[in-house]
Amino acid sequence: MQKPVPCSETAFFTAPSLLHSACANAQAVKFWLDAGRCVVKFDHHCLLINTTVGDKNHAKFLAYCVVEWYLIMWGWMLAWHAVQPCYNMLNLEAAAQCWHYSALRALVLTWAGMCLSTAAVVFTMLVTFHTYLAATNQTTYEMMKHSSVQYLQPYYDTLDNWDPPPDDAEERKAGRKRVFHLPPVWLLVYRHLSGSGCHPRPFDRGIIENLNLFMFAKKPYAHQVQFQPTGAPHRSHQPLHTV
Repeated sequence: MQKPVPCSETAFFTAPSLLHSACANAQAVKFWLDAGRCVVKFDHHCLLINTTVGDKNHAKFLAYCVVEWYLIMWGWMLAWHAVQPCYNMLNLEAAAQCWHYSALRALVLTWAGMCLSTAAVVFTMLVTFHTYLAATNQTTYEMMKHSSVQYLQPYYDTLDNWDPPPDDAEERKAGRKRVFHLPPVWLLVYRHLSGSGCHPRPFDRGIIENLNLFMFAKKPYAHQVQFQPTGAPHRSHQPLHTV
């Protein structure tokens, strides 16, 4: 198999030098500088597994998060079952004896339970968010960068009432008082699910078809837009430059 040839940052839609010929027709390609190549449906670079998450391994990443969540919850239940007698408010005498004879174990298990609780919250959010992405055929990169993503700009150009999520850095520069708000990606999810303002999802084929492509389609899949932007200037495909 021919090794992939890195494409330049000017590559827009087409990338025929990727591992699979289907990538030549993909319309959701991002040049990732660290990897030195184009990534179809780039999601993010995960420091936890030290690799780039894209179309070829996004489903595996979600499966990994589900397995991690299950193991964390299992470990938390074991820790709570072992330390529960020390926190039995209905039998204070037994709780006092537990702390008297095994205080160190109780402290270690309590600390482990707190760490596992934090990890459980993190992986619950990861599983929930990436399940939403799979069901709507989106990526974290598209949600985080929204209107600045090159292949999504024609669709945002047609939105008259697009209200971008607040940027904390811009708010600080402007000297505005910081107020609590949801993280940008979760704010977009809330707007979508509540119907209070929807960002464009040109690759959305419906939940069933999206999940089928996410889990079972041969990867990388040649993602094609499901509708064309109206009223936006036509953008021709830019030529690919190899290095």
